[in-house]
Amino acid sequence: TIQAEGEIPEGGIEFVLNSDANLFDYVSLLGQNDLPSTIGGQSLGAFYNEDGIPTGIRLLIEEPTMTVNFEAAFNRSRILDVFGNLIEAFDPLETDGAEDVNFFIESGEGYEIDSNAGTTEVTYYDSVEDVPAPTGGGNTIPEVGITVSESTLIETEQTETTLTFNLSEPPPAEGVTVFLDSEDETVVSSVLGQFAVLEAEIDGGSFPVPNSDSSGFFFTITEQTATITLSVFDELSVSGIDPLAVQEGIVDLNFALQPQAGYTIDPDASEINFTIADNLDSQIQVSLTGSTVDDEESTTLIESEGTVSVHTFSLSAAPPVEGLTVSVNTDSLDDFDLDAIEVQGGTIANVRDDGFDLTITEREATINLPILEDGTNENSETATFTIEPSDTYEINQAATEASFTLVDTPDRVSVPEEVESNSTLPEANALGLNSDTPSVSISGLIAESFVDLPEDVDFYSFNLEAGLTVNLDIDTEEILVETNNFRPVVF
Repeated sequence: TIQAEGEIPEGGIEFVLNSDANLFDYVSLLGQNDLPSTIGGQSLGAFYNEDGIPTGIRLLIEEPTMTVNFEAAFNRSRILDVFGNLIEAFDPLETDGAEDVNFFIESGEGYEIDSNAGTTEVTYYDSVEDVPAPTGGGNTIPEVGITVSESTLIETEQTETTLTFNLSEPPPAEGVTVFLDSEDETVVSSVLGQFAVLEAEIDGGSFPVPNSDSSGFFFTITEQTATITLSVFDELSVSGIDPLAVQEGIVDLNFALQPQAGYTIDPDASEINFTIADNLDSQIQVSLTGSTVDDEESTTLIESEGTVSVHTFSLSAAPPVEGLTVSVNTDSLDDFDLDAIEVQGGTIANVRDDGFDLTITEREATINLPILEDGTNENSETATFTIEPSDTYEINQAATEASFTLVDTPDRVSVPEEVESNSTLPEANALGLNSDTPSVSISGLIAESFVDLPEDVDFYSFNLEAGLTVNLDIDTEEILVETNNFRPVVF
C-alpha cells in the first residue's frame, strides 16, 4: 500500500518500487509477463538494475492511496488441467526455505519519501505449511469473525456500511492477516469496484490490499477489534459515463472469510451479505446467453445430430419466493422439439406463437431444447431468443438474447472463428463451404501456448462438387509485441 500526502498532479506521479532481490526468483515463468494489479494507480512495467536483473516495478500513483498486488505464486489451476505436471518439469518454483525481501521506494522527481515509511520487509515461504502461526500472546491461534452494520446499499444514496472484524484474543505485534473473498460476478467493474474502496476509513488494522481479480482483499488486523467503514460506489458520479453502460439493477454480493495460516474462522460469523441497488426504483437484472450441451462455446445446432441448445438465464440477485417471470420473444419455436424440453431453476409459465414465459426460481435457470429434425433440405437459418422488456425486471444490455445457427448436417457448418486444436487433418475445422453457402469468413490465431509458436498448424476443410473452384483471401496482422509474451504473432 502506497499513500501520498499533498496534491497529486494531473497525470499522476511516476516512481519505482524497488527491492534487494531478483523478483523473478519468486514468480513462475508463466507469471513473469503479468504486471501487478493495482487500485489507485497503474503498473507501468518492470524495473531492471544495472545488471539487467528485474528488482522492482515502475508505478504511477493517481490517488492518495494506491495498492499494488504482487503475487509470488502463479495460479496454474487452469493450465494444469491441460498440461498436467509438464509445467513443473520446465518451470519449477524454488523451494529453498524462507527468504526476506526488502522493498523500498526509489528517490525521484516530484516527490519526497517518508523517512519512517519508505521501506517494508516481506518474507517468502515455500508453502503455506511453512508459515509460522502467530498467536495472541499465548499458544492459541486466534479465531476471527466478521459482521456488517448495513447490508442493503443504494448507490445513488452512497450508503455507508462498516465491516467489523473480531479476534478471540489480542493479535501478536505483527498483526493477523485475514482474507475475505467473494465468488460472485458483477456486470459492471469488479466486486471491489462496487465500493469506494480508496476512501475507506480503517481502524485497528492496515489498509486492505485487493487480491489479483479484485474479488476480495487481505486485511492485517493489529487490534482485537478492527473496522473498515466505506460507502457503496455510484458509477453515475463519474463524469460523462453512459447510464445504460453501468446499469446493474439489484446485485447480491456474498463475502466469506477464507482459511489461511495464522487464524481460525468463527463458524457463526464467517460471512457477510450485501444487496446493492442502483437506486430506490431498481429491479433485478436478467441476462440471457446461449450455448449447446456438448460445447459451451458453440451456438451451432445440427438437425442430423439432434444438437441440444442451452438457454441460460442469470439473475443479478435472488428472485422473490414466488419466482420472477421473464418473457422471451422468438419466431423459431417450430424449429425445436418442444416435447423434449428440460428446465432447471424455473418452470415454463406460458408458450405463445411468438415465444414463451419462464418463471425463474433460482439465481440461474437453464432451458435445454433440442433442434427438431424436420427432414427438409434447407439452407442454414438463425434462431434468436430475445428477452422482452417488463416493469418487473431490468435487462442486461450486454446479454439481451441467445442466437443459434441451424443447419441440416455437419458439412453445412461454418465456423466464424478457429477452434483449437485443429493441428491435424482429422481435427480440421469444417468451413461449411458449398453451393448453398458460397462464401464464408473465419478468423484464427497462430496459437499463443506453452509450445513454440512455429509449432502451431491450422487445418480447415470443405467439400466441393466437381467443376467448382474456390478462392482464398488471407489477411494477416501483427499484434503488438508486448501484448503476447513479448513475441510477435500474426492472425
